[in-house]
Amino acid sequence: MISAYTPILKKSTSKSPDWYKHFHSVFYMSQLTNQILLSYLESKIEDEKEDMIEVLGGELLAKKIIRKDSETGEIIVSKAETLKSIHIEDTIDQIVKNVFENREQMMEVCLFSMGLEKEDGSKKDIDIDRDMLLKSTTSKNWFDLIKGLLNVWEFIFLYGAIESAFKEILSKQGQVREEDLLGSVFEKFDDLPDNLGFEKSEIEKIWFFYTELRNIYVHNHGFINNRIKSNLGGKLDDLKNAIYSIHKETILIADLEDILKKNLVKNSKFYFMRDTELNIFRNSMIHFIESLEVSHVDGLTNQSTQVKEIFGSV
Repeated sequence: MISAYTPILKKSTSKSPDWYKHFHSVFYMSQLTNQILLSYLESKIEDEKEDMIEVLGGELLAKKIIRKDSETGEIIVSKAETLKSIHIEDTIDQIVKNVFENREQMMEVCLFSMGLEKEDGSKKDIDIDRDMLLKSTTSKNWFDLIKGLLNVWEFIFLYGAIESAFKEILSKQGQVREEDLLGSVFEKFDDLPDNLGFEKSEIEKIWFFYTELRNIYVHNHGFINNRIKSNLGGKLDDLKNAIYSIHKETILIADLEDILKKNLVKNSKFYFMRDTELNIFRNSMIHFIESLEVSHVDGLTNQSTQVKEIFGSV
């Protein structure tokens, strides 16, 4: 399905253009980095899960985050994501205490050991309130927030890689309207609609929506206001229509409704990308990039055949 996590890009060949080979490398660097970070995060939490349950067992039972099997007495985690978030909150508290709040004291000790001292003896007031930080977003907990930020990082990184590939195909440098790039690339390959399996207008609607979303993160760091909600509104409808048109045999209505849920896109709140939105972008663009590569290789094959026919007739 278009909204499922399927980060597979076909390998390049000797006939693949340089832009595809570059994109192939960048793509898998982004996928491996994101997976490594998530893997370390989740494995660390898993390693310390039993200690958490031992220390916080009563509180976790009361909040129904864990429960005891009535027959075996075995502890069962009922709300895995909430448990992960509690671990992250504890880690944040430790970082604030041991890194941020302790930094100035450590600096003073280092300076003293060198026979130096700060010219200004005053200390900075530090205010890092993780509860207030979470409330400034529409994320439901800290695990959800961190996953969302990782999604934003991957999205911006992938968008930039795709933009660079488009510019390389078009031999364009410097300032170019991002919205126009995909359409301009499409016009360079006559057989692209056949390789792609759908029309230019459909993939353009997807590109337009994600270009708007990219601008929100690059220029407004995901902070939502009325203007942004208005800009996204029309493009979101076009995106859903395009996805349904392309994937009507496999797409679930629930997948479409999961894109930018209204209750999560709120004024004066940060919105961090969720898995469904990232997966649709990644999967759509992978298919487009692979189709471009096929069209390029087909073009080389046709040119070679034409040359042979010309010289063969002489």
